Amino acid sequence: MLTILRKLGILRYGTKKAKFTSAKDMPAEFLMNDVSNAEKDLVNKQDVEKVRNALKTSKGKSVLKWIVIVIVGFLALCFALGMLFGTDQTVTEGRKTAVSDVASEPAVSTLAGQRLASLKTATAEDEINMLFVHVSQANLDENISDFMKYYAASFPDRSGKEEKTLETWSKYDFASLDFFVFDLQVDGSRAEASVGWEIALLEKGASAPRLIETTNEVVLEKGGSGWQIVSLQ
Repeated sequence: MLTILRKLGILRYGTKKAKFTSAKDMPAEFLMNDVSNAEKDLVNKQDVEKVRNALKTSKGKSVLKWIVIVIVGFLALCFALGMLFGTDQTVTEGRKTAVSDVASEPAVSTLAGQRLASLKTATAEDEINMLFVHVSQANLDENISDFMKYYAASFPDRSGKEEKTLETWSKYDFASLDFFVFDLQVDGSRAEASVGWEIALLEKGASAPRLIETTNEVVLEKGGSGWQIVSLQ
């Protein structure tokens, strides 16, 4: 094993001393880096002859066959992976276009929001998910005007909702705010859904956030300005 490692250049050790009067007499060890013993470190004619003789035996032929099979299999695998995961200029340009199309969407630390940002054709489900993306962003930014425009004028005690939200912002910061919409039922311009929230709430002056998980039953209606929340429990 040590012999093979030395021939492959993986393992080298030893020293060489010699006297010479010209470059013609200079030993090979002095002409090459990391060569301490030319006979053991370099492949020579004797090594080639040994390999040639070994390949003439049945065992050697069997080993060579398996080496060829492994190499061919590896190349085939690389080709298949290249076909499966490779990309061309058309796909790359398409991705660039998709990125530019959604560049104006808010950067929310919400998994659902990140997925929706890549959609071009919005369904009612997509639009409702995007509404909660904007609600989440308004919470993170503490922007009350953006926050309240997604609550309909008919929302019960709308002014109380605004007051309570401002009070919450005065006491807490949202370290993160993630949501997921489920059990969504859309009937024309009216929709009902359950919305789960995962919130990391940081009290002003505190060093560690408090994790909160809650679910709201939400009713929405679509008007001229899009979907809005009309009730929330």
